[in-house]
Amino acid sequence: MTTDNEARQPKGVPSGGQFAATAHAEPAIALAGSISTAADLKLSADFIDNLPFEHKVALEHWHSRLQGAGVAGELEISSVDGGNTDPGGPTVSGEWRSPDGNQFGFYLDHKSLYISRYDEWNVDSGHAGVTSTLVKGDEFPITDEDLTTHFEHARERARSADGWANRSLLRSNDKFRFTIPERISEGPGHETGQVEITAPNGDEYIVRMDRGEFEARVYGPHEGQLSDRMAAAFLTDVSEACGGNTDPDDLKYAILYSIQAGSGETW
Repeated sequence: MTTDNEARQPKGVPSGGQFAATAHAEPAIALAGSISTAADLKLSADFIDNLPFEHKVALEHWHSRLQGAGVAGELEISSVDGGNTDPGGPTVSGEWRSPDGNQFGFYLDHKSLYISRYDEWNVDSGHAGVTSTLVKGDEFPITDEDLTTHFEHARERARSADGWANRSLLRSNDKFRFTIPERISEGPGHETGQVEITAPNGDEYIVRMDRGEFEARVYGPHEGQLSDRMAAAFLTDVSEACGGNTDPDDLKYAILYSIQAGSGETW
């Protein structure tokens, strides 16, 4: 019932093994020293001086592309593999600290991109992942627009999770499980905040609130909209079961707090 291409994945990103950097004497290039500082994006790796030439070129390649795509903050590289002549292109993984101060694990090459906040920063089990994932075929490599979109998507989802955590008492448990609220479009000029809720029996519900409105629409497991009375009862049950009050407005406020924190806009 989800509306995006989010893929939830476990803590961390690929590291070691085939992705581990190896010491190998090759001619040096312009990436000298352990830290390279660009206007908006810092790149650091303790092992840069010991990298093979093609791996240094790979780091330069992705650093330049990410910076050109508007990614800011700091990249701490943990592994490098391959080069531009490989089918998948150069692969890098490590940690990204966004300008918000949030930390993410990341892995990318010419065909795939994974950005995931680590488990210890999750609000609850329902927010596990906080992930932006993109996998493309050989004929459709990762574009700069893809980089811009997915790195910003990860930032927004992390801010949304923090907004929920800092302003709402509601948490996922064995009765109900929340996803991270997000913005969707239901048509030109019609923005909506949405959260998905999984009930104990596995049924999925969607709660939507139009921008500028405080009324909630609740859709049941068969995608039918619940009546106002049934929706209020459902929202009340969810709040009471997940740490809030016997009040259908608790979840509405949680959605608003989360969307506003993620988007930086008033809802």
